[in-house]
Amino acid sequence: RMLSERAMAEDVRAVVIDSGRNEAIVAQASDVQIHPYDQAGKFKQKDEEALTVAVEPVQHIAFAKDGYRIGSGWRSDTDDENRLQRVFDLSEGKLLGRAPIDPNDYLPAQRTAARWQVREVTTDGGVRCQLVEGDQPRGTLPLIWSRHGWPTAWCTLQETPAGNADPDAQPATGGVVVGNNGRNNIYVYRAGDADPPTLLRQFREHTGAVASLSTSADGNYLVSGSHDATISVWNLQDIFTASKSVNRWGCDFE
Repeated sequence: RMLSERAMAEDVRAVVIDSGRNEAIVAQASDVQIHPYDQAGKFKQKDEEALTVAVEPVQHIAFAKDGYRIGSGWRSDTDDENRLQRVFDLSEGKLLGRAPIDPNDYLPAQRTAARWQVREVTTDGGVRCQLVEGDQPRGTLPLIWSRHGWPTAWCTLQETPAGNADPDAQPATGGVVVGNNGRNNIYVYRAGDADPPTLLRQFREHTGAVASLSTSADGNYLVSGSHDATISVWNLQDIFTASKSVNRWGCDFE
């Protein structure tokens, strides 16, 4: 018999009930929250507390225009000039020093002339999210809020590797990458007019909402920053030419 319920912003990974103190202790993303309830088992309104943790959500992430350096930042109230505070060199596998970071050395999430966005639309099946390029609809995402969460970050992916091309050039868009809350998954869709958009790959493992996304200049890698206070790097190599089996399972079957 359910006594009460409380909607959470992200997946709950663990919970402990302290019946002596009438508290539910919840692990969510990078937080540990305490939700008190009364003797009848009803959650109290707006009385939750959070234990101080030593990590912070990653709010900003970006690949450098050359190489595989990754800039990251955890302050949500910063402007574009100061949004990156640390740099990790993926090639060397080490965190670099705290030298000043020039934001002009890093790629924006979208490098194409037409900007992509996700907007809510009402369909016969309820409220859904639609991919939009400029002002042109490009298909409704097959996502349901209660099951998959809602888009929280997106970036573009070029289909042809840049190689030694000018990193400031505007390449053709081959894919759109969408990160969610709730399930905290990342979906890579082919940029086109298919409705729903064609899903190429799906990445799972974040335990908090995906806050920021960036693809490398050569299109081989995706990096994500999350509210679980982690940064993840994902493989995008051959994503447009690989078989459906490879894109879905990582291998071909006979």
